[in-house]
Amino acid sequence: MPYSNSLCAGAQYGVGYSTLTNYCLSVFESYLGYRLTALGTALTYKYWYSPGKYCPVAYNRTQTYTVGVCNQGGYNTLIDYAEYMYANTSVNPVYPKVAPGQVGTTILWTFYDLTCTNIMGYQYIINGTTVYDSAADESYLYYCVNGSPYRQWCSGHSGCLNPQNATRPWCTQNFNLYLASTTTCV
Repeated sequence: MPYSNSLCAGAQYGVGYSTLTNYCLSVFESYLGYRLTALGTALTYKYWYSPGKYCPVAYNRTQTYTVGVCNQGGYNTLIDYAEYMYANTSVNPVYPKVAPGQVGTTILWTFYDLTCTNIMGYQYIINGTTVYDSAADESYLYYCVNGSPYRQWCSGHSGCLNPQNATRPWCTQNFNLYLASTTTCV
């Protein structure tokens, strides 16, 4: 779970992940992939470029978190856009849920296998989070309006484009990345 403080307390901020272990998934349907492994109290994310059907032998980067404590995150680095991460484990992937009667404010990507039957994991962005790519000098602002997810792309060179509605409530297959997904606000 992503936080902006070293106590991992209060409101979440940033990008969170909840996935099954030992599966290769892509990050927000990009060509950056990851695989989560668990051993004892250690959760390790292994990252690489150009994900596909099979996990690679070599990885570009790894990030390990200790379960049950507030960990230093990887804010503004390759993939883990949170200053601090609280790591925990569960039998099935989970994500922050909105209270009954409230409008969703967290953007949620739900990843499925290609049959759109089995959930492989979740990636979520807390409302109002800006994700930076310092190498490309660009950023994305993610937010929900009236229960619909939006993202706005900005470049340090050319300014910002108009926000895009990112809603996709139906399961869409992406055969290049060997996964299927939905995008909603929860």
